[in-house]
Amino acid sequence: MNHFSDNRFNTDSISVRLSRLMKIKSNFTRIQSELQSPDYIAAWAVTAYDDFYKVVVEQEYRAKLSTIATAILDEKFRETESVYQSIKMLARSIYGNDPVNLKEFDFDSRFPYRKNDKLPRFNKVISVHERHVAMGLTHLIPDDLILRLIAAKTELETAINDQSLKNTEAERALMLRNERFRSDTDKLVELRSWFYLKMGRDNFKIQFLGMRNPKKAGRIDKVNPPDGLEFDWENKILKWNLVEKATSYQLVREDEEKLDEIYQGADNFYKFRDNNYLGNFKVRARNLKGFGEFCEVLEII
Repeated sequence: MNHFSDNRFNTDSISVRLSRLMKIKSNFTRIQSELQSPDYIAAWAVTAYDDFYKVVVEQEYRAKLSTIATAILDEKFRETESVYQSIKMLARSIYGNDPVNLKEFDFDSRFPYRKNDKLPRFNKVISVHERHVAMGLTHLIPDDLILRLIAAKTELETAINDQSLKNTEAERALMLRNERFRSDTDKLVELRSWFYLKMGRDNFKIQFLGMRNPKKAGRIDKVNPPDGLEFDWENKILKWNLVEKATSYQLVREDEEKLDEIYQGADNFYKFRDNNYLGNFKVRARNLKGFGEFCEVLEII
């Protein structure tokens, strides 16, 4: 069955929206002569899929970077806290006979749970140690431990800044994707209205535009072979025209006397995920009556 359950575009998932726009990209020029939509809609239809795909990819990329930055930040917090806890245990031994100066480190207070409250605790250890050095105390936390804490804290601060930047970029990418989604929704509504005006509400060709076919089912006839099978070299996509009353399609590769199924589904296109796109291909439609005839073979060499 057609996976477009309705034409309420504002409820589309991202995958459904991409599928709608891909159908428009694949089929719009074939019916524009009949549809005669305004130039601004025609111009949008040609690039809508590519433009939306770009912002979707960018948003997913920025979200992934943000997730990675957050994971790195968590790890840097754990590393810095581990050094802090080592210093805390050793300091209680070193300052065992000097409770007054030990108290300055504030080790006895509860260690913060919130990340933003931990950094001041690390800074306090460093500043108290520097003050004790200046006082000339002989019982001091070893310099190598303090240097480890300073290095860990420096990496932590870098990770904090990086996560903040990545989060900002991810939020902006999401905002741009949502803005594009809303503007495309408006164009889809306009395109649907224009289609109804020029071609009627019961015209099955609305399927060409990634919309649900409102035509009520009558007697089920065997479907015709698809026409227009062609290969888009740039995008590595095999596509064909929609067939009236078809519910799915089967794409096969002819290998001598054997047929290998490449794709079966509701879309009237197939995108190759690798470079295995050479050979002889043909497609047939299907409905509740069964499979129709295959179209003529397309040779890709």
